[in-house]
Amino acid sequence: MPVIRLSINRLIKAIGKEVSLKELERLLMRLKAEVEEVGDNHISIEINSDRLDMMISEGVARALKGLLEIEVGMPRYSYRDSGYKLEVLDVPSRPYIAMAIVRGIESSENYIEELIQFQEKLHTTIGRMRRKVAIGIHDLSKVPSRECVYRELEPSERLIPLGYSRSMSVAETLSSTEQGRLYGSISLRGGRTPGIVCGETIISMPPVINSNITRITEHTEDLLIDVTGIDLDAVIKTLEILSTTLAEGSRSRVIERVLVKAPWGVIETPRGDAKVMEIGTDWASRILGIEGMDPGEMARKLLMMRIDARVLDRVVEATIPPYRVDIIDPVDLVEEIAMAMDLNTLEPEPLATILPGKPSRESVVRRTIRDIMIGLGFTEIYRHVLTSSKILTDLGYNGFLRIKNPVSSEMDAARPSIIPSLLET
Repeated sequence: MPVIRLSINRLIKAIGKEVSLKELERLLMRLKAEVEEVGDNHISIEINSDRLDMMISEGVARALKGLLEIEVGMPRYSYRDSGYKLEVLDVPSRPYIAMAIVRGIESSENYIEELIQFQEKLHTTIGRMRRKVAIGIHDLSKVPSRECVYRELEPSERLIPLGYSRSMSVAETLSSTEQGRLYGSISLRGGRTPGIVCGETIISMPPVINSNITRITEHTEDLLIDVTGIDLDAVIKTLEILSTTLAEGSRSRVIERVLVKAPWGVIETPRGDAKVMEIGTDWASRILGIEGMDPGEMARKLLMMRIDARVLDRVVEATIPPYRVDIIDPVDLVEEIAMAMDLNTLEPEPLATILPGKPSRESVVRRTIRDIMIGLGFTEIYRHVLTSSKILTDLGYNGFLRIKNPVSSEMDAARPSIIPSLLET
């Protein structure tokens, strides 16, 4: 599971209340997170990989404020139009993109460190090492135009890569920079790679590198976020996590939408849509193992987990914030109730029935047949599914599956039949 390193001062400030390290550790355990290390002014926390919103101080504090009942229910953010527009041309290797603007951040050295960490943790989890989703974060004041285009870049086009002071061609950026060597092949198509161009300036080459022109510093106040990928749903979810979590720590709590005009549709992002789900209180009580739990208490526990809830007879209606992409089923809400109650306080119960394991009827028949055949003089052979492509070719097999990076030439193809393996034996 991901381990994040946070500034203790930033975290306590974001919570808005003095919390001892012992209390902090206890609260984090209730959120399925565990303190790994405590330093002079930092804390390392292992976060459950489904809580992508908790990879930065603002996200952790938002969850903790619910358990401490400093703030309960779904966090509120204001949405408005930004006036920024993004035209999307045909980018077959990476077709989807969404953008958002967050204003009034309080940048600092620690903030930038955590922001970069947040970005990279999302890259390695939901982003699948940038192949599925990649993120770019820019200083909005340095973006040269309100109108941007997402298109394929020619190898000869030029930009100043992040961390460099000189201009490079796209081809040189891919071959000479560390990021280019690591990620340049992901979306490369015929020498062309995706790029975001604002005015006449390239500000990003997703999923590879941003331009140094829009670099974030300690003086940055407003952010432009871009998310690109091969899965629109993952792109939208990632942007919701980023925009709401960064707005949580901003002075304004305002998220500005960007108009995206693409071949696949016209949308304003981020959407900020909450999801509504219902759970039956009797059913939830059975899952929790608590007889006749009060519906009002269930609703209160959900509020502590930053989820809006109201009681409708024997049903609790929950409104789930857009950054909680991990909640996909009513049983997830029951788990949220259990965490708010503190899982350590729930008494485990023995199973009502004990079913000792035994072989299935099919296994018994198969074992009996095997024993009989061995007794009759047959030999049982265990062979790998992989074999040598040379042997398959010599035997006249065509169209078989080859392994791209074989460990050995003796196992570089999947056998289309068991016969080659038997002949080898």
